[in-house]
Amino acid sequence: ERKWDEPLINRLQLVAEIFATAIVRKRKDRALKSSEARLKLAADSAGAGLWSLNLESRRFWLTDRARNHFGFGPDEVVTFDRFKDMVHPEERELVNGVLEEVLRSGKEVDVEYRIVRKDGSVRWMASRGRLQQQVHPEEVPVLLGATLDVTERKATEEDLQRAFNEVKELREQLERENVYLQAQIRDEVGHKVIVGGSEPVKRMLVLARNVAPTDTTVLITGETGTGKELLAQVVHDLSPWGRRAMVKVNCAALPGPLIESELFGRERGAYTGAMNRQPGRFEVASGSTIMLDEISDLPLDLQTKLLRVLESGTFERLGSTRELSTDARVIAATNRDLAEMVARGEFRGDLYHRLNVFPIEVPPLRDRVPDIPLLVWKFVKDFNEKMGRSIESVPRATMQRIKEYPWPGNVRELRNVIERAMILNRGRNLTLELPALGANPEAGLTTLEDLERNHIGKVLDHVHWRISGRGGAAEILGLVPTTLHSRMKKLGIVRPRG
Repeated sequence: ERKWDEPLINRLQLVAEIFATAIVRKRKDRALKSSEARLKLAADSAGAGLWSLNLESRRFWLTDRARNHFGFGPDEVVTFDRFKDMVHPEERELVNGVLEEVLRSGKEVDVEYRIVRKDGSVRWMASRGRLQQQVHPEEVPVLLGATLDVTERKATEEDLQRAFNEVKELREQLERENVYLQAQIRDEVGHKVIVGGSEPVKRMLVLARNVAPTDTTVLITGETGTGKELLAQVVHDLSPWGRRAMVKVNCAALPGPLIESELFGRERGAYTGAMNRQPGRFEVASGSTIMLDEISDLPLDLQTKLLRVLESGTFERLGSTRELSTDARVIAATNRDLAEMVARGEFRGDLYHRLNVFPIEVPPLRDRVPDIPLLVWKFVKDFNEKMGRSIESVPRATMQRIKEYPWPGNVRELRNVIERAMILNRGRNLTLELPALGANPEAGLTTLEDLERNHIGKVLDHVHWRISGRGGAAEILGLVPTTLHSRMKKLGIVRPRG
């Protein structure tokens, strides 16, 4: 037995602890290197670059893969400011916000952003990072993370999104056309083809066939009821766009604000009651034909917008400043003398000349008397099928009376007279009543414009010409004051003096 001095024992114990600590540290270093190797292998396999950011020195440590992603040289010192300068200007606020979030919460975060490398190329990066856990309070905080170059994935996503948007747009276009066609089918009345072989009709159809293959704007003129819409359909059917639906707009059927949204569309909230976005008829008609019936009733402010569409093919939706384009072929129709309206300042001269590139006049029925028997039998056949009637003949005297009648309402009036006669008829011979020959068929009748002028005048007299406010003319008529002012100006309504 040997006795050891206590100081010696203490020294030996200290040496043993040093060796033990060295052995433990070596084992930990091996485990750490093994862990780092596995982590690097996993990161490399995933294409990720590893990095850490010392939040005190604001310097990065990066693996070779990370440097390659960002375009940094192998010995280049990378600071946070250097990294931030590379971030695309549109994403800098996002990246700063993510960094503040991870410092505040300590949670793991993900962010995708663009960088602009030294060579000017733009790349998409996806980074995931978190704060390293601190064992001692005096340890410097470090942000650890990994970054993937996701440029190829982003390009694929963008291609898919573009394709999806194109498919969605085409689907919406088809749905709009389908809804429009169904509405047209519900509203369609009368014959589907132009009936007649008289010289005026032949000349009209020759003009229609000549202009149909072009994209030239057509102006169809003629009296009420002559079949201007039908001629527009013929021009469209013979055109290269004949397989698409022809979109029709009656410019006299809607007030100014509504006709504008009908033609050019509107954004949600463009005006009170506009609860959702609505594409305009010019959008629906792109790649097809749009017919503007009663073009003479288009308000002057909208005539300017229409002129722009005709000249440049561009317009904006109501409530939007984004420019849209259309290649719709325009066919306009009117029963009024636009040249006289231009002289009176009621229609823009530049728009008239732009519309009047290829005018076609539809002849009145009194100028195509040889076609009247053909039209009568066409209507008789249609109503036989529709009403279940069995009219087999039209007496010669009846047909002669029909041919001699002046027909101020033209084909539409003839059709209405035949329809009424078919309702009342119970035999196999068609009998009908016509206004007495020589009488003015328009006696006692007035235009819609005159009716509107008289009605507005009566309301104004009733309220002593007070337009706005409670009980004012605008409220009684169901109009906003500005619209009422516009209608008064158009109709020439002026408060009498005295």
